[in-house]
Amino acid sequence: MMKKTNLLQWGLVICSFLAVFHFSACGEEEEPGLDRDQFIGEFLGNLVCPGTLSLISADSVSFSIDVGVDPAATESVVVFLPIEGQPAPLSIRATVSGNNITFDDKKENIPIPQFGNILTDIDVNGTGSIDGDAIMGTMTLEIFLAGDTTVLGSDTCEITGSKQ
Repeated sequence: MMKKTNLLQWGLVICSFLAVFHFSACGEEEEPGLDRDQFIGEFLGNLVCPGTLSLISADSVSFSIDVGVDPAATESVVVFLPIEGQPAPLSIRATVSGNNITFDDKKENIPIPQFGNILTDIDVNGTGSIDGDAIMGTMTLEIFLAGDTTVLGSDTCEITGSKQ
């Protein structure tokens, strides 16, 4: 009888251990954060274009970064950059990897008030990085007459911001 009780007790201990182990192993695991998560948000900063595009510079600019058009493309983001006089912000496609962001986009038929509201095509290229809540980057902007190769302006602009 004692052997039976001992076996029963050990059986209960083992079953209890297995049940606890099973439930803790089946708990939901947290997904690791995506690189783009640290970039998503509202920023307040400035845009400095020191050359031919100085007309679009802004001492205080509120811009945002959001998930790209395809949420499944986990490295894709869109930077919404307001340009004075524009009814809507300029949306610039970018990719992120780690703390780095790469701007690479072409916009077509964009009216730029600073150029007399003619339609323009804009090429945006550049890189940047984020460190905590601070973002900084360099964008080369080339503005062309829409559908043409005539360059209206080209500049290398610095953008900085703090996450709000």
